[in-house]
Amino acid sequence: MQTSLTIPALPVEDGIGTFNFQRDRFTTADAALYIGASDQFLRSNNVSKRHNIPYVKVGRRVYYLKADLDAWLASNRVTFPAPV
Repeated sequence: MQTSLTIPALPVEDGIGTFNFQRDRFTTADAALYIGASDQFLRSNNVSKRHNIPYVKVGRRVYYLKADLDAWLASNRVTFPAPV
């Protein structure tokens, strides 16, 4: 059974304005905020590939696609069997 992970677009203050999760592409800082991790977690993943979080590299810039982050979050979901 395929289930989709839906994360609501909650406004988060970024110091300049309001952050909107409705974008298709995130910077490292925005992607970290979106998945609830630190910038360093994503940067270390880019070097070690330990967590297999997909990213796009354009020149020296690194971007994360929202669809890739959603798929990664869904693939790392931990479920427990229902109690008998």
